[in-house]
Amino acid sequence: MRSFIKEFKEFISRGNVLDLAVGIVIGVAFSTVVTSFVNDILNAFIGAIVGKPNFDDLTISIGDGVIRYGAFITAIVNFVIVAFALFLVVKAFNAFRRKEDPEPEVTEKDLLVEIRDLLRVAVDDELPPREPSRAAAPTPPPSPTQAPAPPSRARRPPPT
Repeated sequence: MRSFIKEFKEFISRGNVLDLAVGIVIGVAFSTVVTSFVNDILNAFIGAIVGKPNFDDLTISIGDGVIRYGAFITAIVNFVIVAFALFLVVKAFNAFRRKEDPEPEVTEKDLLVEIRDLLRVAVDDELPPREPSRAAAPTPPPSPTQAPAPPSRARRPPPT
């Protein structure tokens, strides 16, 4: 029994459960905002223009039973109104978020290039200037049978 309680405590204390609980509370609070927006603003606006969309009186009688299809139509209309209201709220929220300047996305290649450049500067600062190696033998002069070296590719100033 103790291991069961311990396991339950671990389950409850996980981040996912807490995040879910916070999400539910925020969702309930947000639903009251959307409901108020629909009932107090959108329905009043729609009612002023076309009248309140209420089809509850539409019924079909079959024997002793009554099919209230008008209530179903009213529920569908209310759903569309709530969905439209939620669309407007999300659209406004997204427009608000777009106004913030997004940080430029840094790729892995950019980071590697920056690290390479920093390492190159650090190595150049730490090492003394290089001296020619004494172990290297001097290059012998070209022999008369050897072809001349190609001309230098350095840019020369234009003739004046």
